[in-house]
Amino acid sequence: MKTIRQYVDGSIFLIVIAVGFFAFTFFSSDSNDVPFYPAEERVVSEGDSLWTIARTATVDLPIEETINWMKHENGLDNETIVPGQKIHVPVSLNGVASD
Repeated sequence: MKTIRQYVDGSIFLIVIAVGFFAFTFFSSDSNDVPFYPAEERVVSEGDSLWTIARTATVDLPIEETINWMKHENGLDNETIVPGQKIHVPVSLNGVASD
């Protein structure tokens, strides 16, 4: 026959597991998820900025989101890029590959 202590120990164990699972899912989810886009590598030229590159990107995103995507994908803390630097730029897939 189970004692009250065994029921309490079992309940506490289940509560600890539930709280741990909740904490894991809460802290592992990132509300600032950046969407996936295929990318091509581009070498920065003199006079290029993330803004000018984002304007020519072939994805269907607003420029600000394209810039944020490029900063995230290239590990940039700010919008500073230099000539000769290689960066990933989002591209859209067309044709069979996009289906």
